[in-house]
Amino acid sequence: MGLVVKALDELTVGDARKLDDSFLVESELRLFAEDGVIHYEVVPVSPYEKSYADEGLSDYQNLPNEAVFLAYLDGSVAGRVGLSEGWNRYAWVDDVAVDARCRRLF
Repeated sequence: MGLVVKALDELTVGDARKLDDSFLVESELRLFAEDGVIHYEVVPVSPYEKSYADEGLSDYQNLPNEAVFLAYLDGSVAGRVGLSEGWNRYAWVDDVAVDARCRRLF
């Protein structure tokens, strides 16, 4: 069947909630300024799982300048992209999520 992309609507919003967008955090970025220059370092942390809530997904259905699209791989939800209209009228990518089982397929 391959890859199919569908717009989020009342029929697909349930599929969006099935997406496993969780990931493992193993380090964090620490920013600091020194002598007027911004520096950073990568700090290891005890690994923990993180996921972002699907808050507001259904709101995208009712906004004229925003949209969410779902990617389906062989009939199962594989990812999501949220778009809105930027100041220059081009698409602005607000959100990208790939289901855990579909990462690193290639």
